[in-house]
Amino acid sequence: MSLQGRTCGVSQALHPASGESPIESFKTSANRTPGYGYLPLRHAASASLRRLVADFLSAHSLRGRYPHPGVHFSGFLIVDVTRVCITISLMNFTVPDICDDFLPELQVLQPLFTEFGAKEKFYGEIVTIKCFEDNSLVKQTLGTNGQGKVLVVDGGGSLRCALLGDMLGAMAAENGWLGVVINGCVRDVEILKTINLGVRALNCHPLKSNKRNEGQLNIPISFAGVNFEPGQYLYADENGMVIANTQLELNTKT
Repeated sequence: MSLQGRTCGVSQALHPASGESPIESFKTSANRTPGYGYLPLRHAASASLRRLVADFLSAHSLRGRYPHPGVHFSGFLIVDVTRVCITISLMNFTVPDICDDFLPELQVLQPLFTEFGAKEKFYGEIVTIKCFEDNSLVKQTLGTNGQGKVLVVDGGGSLRCALLGDMLGAMAAENGWLGVVINGCVRDVEILKTINLGVRALNCHPLKSNKRNEGQLNIPISFAGVNFEPGQYLYADENGMVIANTQLELNTKT
């Protein structure tokens, strides 16, 4: 089956959106962004939040203490806990398994990248940017809704400045981006590692980039031995990264 959000049976702490029941709202969001479900909360009462998460985990025979954001529970990742919602994702794929099952459909990135974000495992629809030592378009794009998406930036392999730092990383996470892959550098790495975002880059560099408002959005780009096109899907974990032309139907265990 494909990666899909799972519902839970508790709705006391929830409120419906747009006339939908809480569970209907959850299902709608899960269908819109495969692998994710968004449960809006009426308030941030910790007891309600703990109860909501505990019942969700119990409903799927999962065990463990009340999780903090970013903690994996048997494939379930608590992505975000805020004043307004809790995001729960089913993420129990591995890139080696994907390679075993789908290799003819994949391009495999060369192992050139370092992990910098708090999210080690992520996947989503690719949005591309081509720029060189100018992150104006990166900032502009990460300021938009990125639910279900991964930003892939061809920075020309420059090791002379950073195209992403803590402020853009935080903005990306707030706007729902699942990951950012950069053929270039990042900075503020001590903070990036605390932000719930998948980040892969060649290296780190302390200098910020120029701002010339240059760059191209959603065009074909190439680096790390593969060709990226908008609308493809990127899958990443600690083992590496692969891309597929369409979303893969992954067999998952719950």
